[in-house]
Amino acid sequence: MIISFSVSNFRSFNDEVTFSMVASNRFQDHPNHLGNIPDSNAKVLRAGVIYGANGSGKSNFVRALRYLNRLAIGTRNKDAGTGRNTFLFVEDSSKNSSLDIQFISDGKTYRYGMEIDDTKIVNEWLVLVNNERESIIFERTTTETGSVSVDAKELSNENEKICSLINVGGPQNQTFLATIASTLNVQDYGAHLSSVIRWFENSLQFVYPNIEPEYFEREIFEKNGLSEFINNFLAFSSTGLDRLDVTREEITEDKLKTVAAEIYPELSQEKNNYYAYYSNKKLGKAIFVSNENGRHYYMYSINAVHEHETGKAVSTNLRDESDGTNRLIRILPALFDLQNNKNSCVYVIDEIDRSMHPLLVLKFIEFFLSGCAGSSSQLIVTTHDTHILDSDLVRRDEVWFTEKDEHGATKMYSLSDFQPRSDLKLGKNYLLGRFGAIPYLGRIDALIHAEQSKQA
Repeated sequence: MIISFSVSNFRSFNDEVTFSMVASNRFQDHPNHLGNIPDSNAKVLRAGVIYGANGSGKSNFVRALRYLNRLAIGTRNKDAGTGRNTFLFVEDSSKNSSLDIQFISDGKTYRYGMEIDDTKIVNEWLVLVNNERESIIFERTTTETGSVSVDAKELSNENEKICSLINVGGPQNQTFLATIASTLNVQDYGAHLSSVIRWFENSLQFVYPNIEPEYFEREIFEKNGLSEFINNFLAFSSTGLDRLDVTREEITEDKLKTVAAEIYPELSQEKNNYYAYYSNKKLGKAIFVSNENGRHYYMYSINAVHEHETGKAVSTNLRDESDGTNRLIRILPALFDLQNNKNSCVYVIDEIDRSMHPLLVLKFIEFFLSGCAGSSSQLIVTTHDTHILDSDLVRRDEVWFTEKDEHGATKMYSLSDFQPRSDLKLGKNYLLGRFGAIPYLGRIDALIHAEQSKQA
């Protein structure tokens, strides 16, 4: 679970901004929304809902979190730099960027972060947090000339392989965490590194409005219980769709050359397990290349099934269904994982209300909050949907806002800062501007008045 995330000089974030999932002691409602922070009396929230006007930085918050996740465990080409996007509306945008996250994994609290410039990881740290006291697991620094040094007394006794990597340091533009993950076997990590790397690899999941989730068809086909869960949810959500039909067919390399000619060269050369859509995405099919126990090619297909009054089933391409239905289906695996994952599973969904009816969004979040009590799952969403902004559904400290200042920089603040009463109509007051983070419409009103004057 995420406890806090801080970011500076990245996209629309200039000075450091911190998003916190630590529960406020002022609010006693919805105690089932709280989880325990190890070795601490504080509690962590299971949900975070972020509001803000268009262009205020909600999606940039998600991008920053995703960027940290990728940089933490992703290998990088030597000349690729760090790939950061800085805040541009200042005289000097070349100052270092920083990203820092505090999270819970395997019953322990860790803080991991980095300071970077365009070419290198300037500083990197991993610490174990115990009742607000920090024990350094490793600290890494990179000089201006690109020399990497790692101070890791906590790890020096793990094994010889770890010690060798500590001495080498790794590439200047790649994190020490990624160097460990790409160089050593899992059994060589040791307890702390294994817990942290696994959390970044498996626990953080992102869902974007216009991006196909990786392994979507394969996940529905192979994950035990997921297909039944989706079909049951569809049956109760009045989409007009009765169920999904997902099939898998193993195909030969000759057939692959025929049906996926445009992507065959890429598929045939890939040495790892690989997943790709047909060149013609309208076919609604995907190809998975497996290199386990020999090389195999699998074709997955997903269709929507409707039943006539007579009980006859009619199958259609899922992409022919409405945008809202497709959006719902693609976020349902998140709800399934959040409810069934016994480990720390954090889903971050950008624009959860995109193309979906407000009541469906409401039920999705309600379903999660009622079904995940006692688990270590967490849901963070960005939205414009004010139906969620209800004290009967969410705690007041679970709501956050993004707003840009006069310099175009995003700031984030919590609804709890306003100390709203429990009976306050939150959605209504938000739209009235009491909490900020709404579009400024004065210029539009002036434009309408000007146009009306021209026509008079």
